[in-house]
Order: sequence, then structure tokens, then C-alpha cells
Amino acid sequence: MGAFVVFIAKAIVWKSSPLLKQLSNLGSQGLFVVITVSLIFSLSVALAITWSTSFAFIVVPFITTFFAQVEMGINGFNKSQQLFFLTLTAGLGLLFGEVLDLAFFPSVRY
Repeated sequence: MGAFVVFIAKAIVWKSSPLLKQLSNLGSQGLFVVITVSLIFSLSVALAITWSTSFAFIVVPFITTFFAQVEMGINGFNKSQQLFFLTLTAGLGLLFGEVLDLAFFPSVRY
């Protein structure tokens, strides 16, 4: 994960720092390969560890939203109507979930 942070930070300041650009030209391509390989390894390990959680909380809602948008497009909704109904549905789902959390399953700390 540390390599990912280093890679992203380097990518963000790449254009604005001439010193960094000069240092990267002096460095070998081996450093880039090591950072890239460690980034890929870190991401694959993180994905393997958190796959069930990320699948349930990230992938499934995106797929559901995509299918809802496709179906609304087939049924003749324009883009602004699709955005309105998807936002309304997401907001109501969040509201319902928070009400359930606060009313039926309150945390011991609060």
C-alpha cells in the first residue's frame, strides 16, 4: 500500500516539480519497475483480503445502478430523469438504512 501512495504522490507532482522530473530522468527504469510491481502486488493482496467485503459493498451497488440506468434508458427516460430517480432511490435507501441503524440496532457507545 505504501508503494501505491508513493506512486500517486509522484504522479500528482510530476508536472509541477522540475526537480522531481530531473531526478526521475537520472533514476533508472529499474526503480519504476520495482514500484510498479510492488503496486500491483499490494493491490492484489488488498483485493484478495477484502474481496468479499468490497464485492458486497462496492461492486453489487454499482452493478445494480448500472442495470437500473440501462433499464430506464430502454423505457424512454432522459438523462436528467435517470439522474433524479437514481439519486432519489439512493437517498431513500441511505435514509432507510440510517433509520434502521439508529432505531433498531443502536450502537452501545452512543
